[in-house]
Amino acid sequence: MWSADFDLHLDGRTVIEADVSHYETRSVGLPGSIVYFAGGLTQLPKAIDPTRIGYGQPVAGVNLTTDTGLAKLKHDFGNGWRLELGGLY
Repeated sequence: MWSADFDLHLDGRTVIEADVSHYETRSVGLPGSIVYFAGGLTQLPKAIDPTRIGYGQPVAGVNLTTDTGLAKLKHDFGNGWRLELGGLY
């Protein structure tokens, strides 16, 4: 995982803020998993004996990546008036 935050002050009243992050996880050798989805069609297997060795599969596991980006433009007009525009990816 890594993340970074940047602030760019255009003047005393205007700032651009940017936040980015990257998260990655990989793990193998896990037992098979069940993915649930809407519709009620998921069928669950019978319970297994957790003391039995050998349920792990060498290629079963997770490989997840998350990338996030956030940007904001903030401006203070004075007298309590402020503008904030932003976007999230």
